Amino acid sequence: MKSTAKKVGSSIVRTLKDSELRYRRLFEATQDGILILDAKTGMIADVNPYLIKMLGYSREEFIKKKLWEVGAFKDIEASQEAFEDLQEKEYIRYEDLPLKAKNGQLIQVEFVSNVYLVGEEKVIQCNIRDITKHKQIIVALQENEKKYYDLVNQSPEGVFIIELSGHILIVNKAMCRELAFSEEEFLSMSIWDIIPEQYLDQYRERLTKILKGESLKESTEYEVRGKDGKIHYVEVLSAPHYSGKDIIGFQGIARDITARKRAEEVLRESERRFQLASWATKDIIWERNYPANTIAWNDGLQKLFHYSAEEIEPTVDWWQDRIHPAERIKVINSIQTAIDQGENFWSKEYRFRLVDGSYANIFDRGYFLYDEQGKPLQLIGAMVDVTEQKRAEDALRSSEEKYHRLVDEVNDGIYATDDAEVFTFANSALARIYGVADPQALLGRKFTDFLASEKPAPLNQAHGSAMQSGSALQVINGQILRPDGTSAFIEIKPTMTVKDGQIVGTQGVVRDITEHKQAEEALRTSEERFKTIFVQAPLGIALIGSLTGHIYEANPRFAKIAGRSMEELENIDGMQITHPDDVQADLDKMALLNAGKINGFQMEKRYLHPDGTAVWINMTIAPMKVDDKTQPRHLCMIEDITDRKRAEERIKRQLDHLTALSGIDRVISANF
Repeated sequence: MKSTAKKVGSSIVRTLKDSELRYRRLFEATQDGILILDAKTGMIADVNPYLIKMLGYSREEFIKKKLWEVGAFKDIEASQEAFEDLQEKEYIRYEDLPLKAKNGQLIQVEFVSNVYLVGEEKVIQCNIRDITKHKQIIVALQENEKKYYDLVNQSPEGVFIIELSGHILIVNKAMCRELAFSEEEFLSMSIWDIIPEQYLDQYRERLTKILKGESLKESTEYEVRGKDGKIHYVEVLSAPHYSGKDIIGFQGIARDITARKRAEEVLRESERRFQLASWATKDIIWERNYPANTIAWNDGLQKLFHYSAEEIEPTVDWWQDRIHPAERIKVINSIQTAIDQGENFWSKEYRFRLVDGSYANIFDRGYFLYDEQGKPLQLIGAMVDVTEQKRAEDALRSSEEKYHRLVDEVNDGIYATDDAEVFTFANSALARIYGVADPQALLGRKFTDFLASEKPAPLNQAHGSAMQSGSALQVINGQILRPDGTSAFIEIKPTMTVKDGQIVGTQGVVRDITEHKQAEEALRTSEERFKTIFVQAPLGIALIGSLTGHIYEANPRFAKIAGRSMEELENIDGMQITHPDDVQADLDKMALLNAGKINGFQMEKRYLHPDGTAVWINMTIAPMKVDDKTQPRHLCMIEDITDRKRAEERIKRQLDHLTALSGIDRVISANF
C-alpha cells in the first residue's frame, strides 16, 4: 500500500511539474502582456517578456513593486482605487487605456484583470493587449464611412437602403429634396408609404432575385408619391445590402424621370397632330422627336422621291445616311448648333439621295419645341425640292465663272510669253507668287527679271533645241527675288506655242515650291536631331519587325540592356534574347498589334544575357507608319527595371514573413 501511495504521489508531482512547465511556456510565449499581482498588497509577483518588450521597462523595474509604482501606470489616477475595486469585484476591464512606454510613446491597450486562487492564496492576473493598430483601423474605417456618406449625400440622384420588411434605413439629400420629406420622416416610413400597392408583384419579383445575391442590372420604373401627394416617376437600379454575409435588405439608386415621362406624353399628342397636318400639304413634312431621336414622315417622300412605305425607316440614321457625304457633317452640326444657341428655327440646303442613287437638291427648314428646362422635345420641319432651281443657278454661274475658275482660282500661276520670253498673260496666282499686287504688273517683263541666282539660258534657245530634236520642254526650277526683298523657290512647267511650224512663245504653269524646299530642309534637320536623340537616349530604342521583333536598328543603350554588342544585335530577332517563359506572351501581344486590335502595348518581361543571367525590362511597342507596306516597322523602347523587380521580391518575402508571424500570433492567442 505504501508503495502504491508513493507511486501516486510521484505521479501527481510529475503532473504538477508538467502543468507548471506548460504554464511557464505559455506565459513567456504569449503575445499579450501579463502581470501577476498579490491580491492583498497589489505587489507585482511576475511579468512576462512580451510586456517588458512592449513598455521598455526591465523585469527588475516591475518585480516587488506595486502596480501604481511602475512608471507606465503612474499616470493612471485611479490605479489604487481600481485595485481596491478589483479586490471586491474580482474583475476589471479597460477597453481603451493609454499606457506610456519608457521612451515616452503612448500605447493604446485593452486592460483586463481577474482574481483567482492559487492554492489557498488569491492572486491577480492582468492581461494587457496592444490595440494601437486596431484603433488606427477603426479610425480609418470611420473616415471611409464619412467619405461614403458624404459621397452619397452629394449625389444628384436618389440613394437609399431598405430592409427586407420594407422599412427605410437610409436616404440621401437628393431623395429628401425630390419628394419633400425630411430624413427623419423617411426613416420612420415604409417603402409602401410612397409606392402604390399595384407594384407589389413587381417588388416581390425583384426582391426574390436580391435574396439570391443578384445585382439587378435592368432598371425598373415606379410611381412614387411625394409629401404633397404629387406623383413622381422614378427609374430604380437595385443591389443586395449585406450585414456581414447575410442579406438584410437592398440598396439602390433612384433617378427621377418625371420630365421624360411627361415629354413622352407630349410627343404622343404631337404625333397625332402631325398626322392631321401632314395630310393637307404636298411638301415633305417630318417630325423629329427627342430624346427618342426618331423621325416621322408624311407621304411626301413617296410622292416626290418615289420611296415605298417599306423603304422608309422612322430613324434619324436613315435620314442622315441619305444626305450627301460631302454635306452630312455640316447638316448634322447645324442642327446641334441651333440647339446649343437656343434657336427656334433651323434651315439648311443640301443634297438628298433618291431611290435610284441620284441626288435631289432640297431646302429643309424646321421649328424647335423645347421643354421647361430648355431641352429640345421636337423639331418639326418641311423639305422642298429645289433641284431644277439649283440646276438653273449652277448653269448660269458656270457660264459666268468658267474662265475665272480655270485661271484665277487656281493656286498655281498660269502664264504666256512671246518668242522673246516677255510675259503676254499672267493670272492672279502668278502675281501672288512674284509678289506683285496686279497681274498687269508682270506684262512686258521676263522670267529672268526676277531670278535671284545666275540667269539660265534664254527659253527660246531651249525651245529651238526642243523643236529640232522633237522633244518636249523640261521642268525648270529656280529661285526668284520679289520686289519686297523676300525670295521664293519656283517650278516652271512650260509648253511651246507653235504657229506655222515656228515657235512663237511659251505657255505653262508656275508653282511656288518654297514650302516644299523648307520642308525638305526641316526634314534633314529633324533626321539629324532624331539621330542624335536616338544614339544618346537614356532609354533603349530599336526599330523592330512586326512578326518576331526582328531588330533592324538599335541604340547603344538598347545593346547594353540586352547584354550584346551593336554588331551582335544586327539581324537578330527579339524573341532570341527573350526569356523562354516570356516569349508566348510577347508573341500574343505582337499578334494583336499586327491585327490592328491594339495600337501599341506595354509589358514587363526578361532578356537573357549570353552568360545566362536575366534582366527585367519594361518594354513599350508603338507602330510606325512607313512607306514600305511589305515590311512594317515598330518602335521598341526598353527600360532596365531589374533593381525594382528585385526590390519588389524582397518586399513580397518580407510581407510573407510578417503574414506567417501574424498567423502564429493568432494561433497562440486562440490557444491561450
